[in-house]
Amino acid sequence: MRSKRLQEKNLLQYVNHYKRSDKTIILAGGCFDLFHPGHLEYLHGAKDLGDILIVGINSDDSIQSIKGKRPLFPLKERVAFLSSLECVDHLLVIPDLTLVRAIQIIKPHFFVKGIDYQGKTFPEQQAAKDVGADIKLIGEKKLYSSTQLKKIYER
Repeated sequence: MRSKRLQEKNLLQYVNHYKRSDKTIILAGGCFDLFHPGHLEYLHGAKDLGDILIVGINSDDSIQSIKGKRPLFPLKERVAFLSSLECVDHLLVIPDLTLVRAIQIIKPHFFVKGIDYQGKTFPEQQAAKDVGADIKLIGEKKLYSSTQLKKIYER
């Protein structure tokens, strides 16, 4: 299976090509450790906004910083799984805790988060506004949580 993972050094080349071709670029992100139906709905909803979906996937180290534990599935496996999804055009590994740097580099037309962020502030809001990205919250009320699923798995 072909990996859709982009190296940061090649990212701008792809982004500039898509923008010259008048493609709408969407940036989404997440850990995607225990992939569940909510993740799939989120990614399909993001892709429905435009042409090119770039997904920022947290590195193993950034997940450990965010959640306190290593991911159940290592980065290589999470990249392979997301690469198999037709709705995902490219993956970008995010070593940071947020997608701020990715937003600043890509300057997407849309930046998406899950509906569970409604009414909350998040670090990427200002960066998205600064580059003119439209912020969209995708999905329905959160029915699944990777953290909850992991607790069930560990029983």
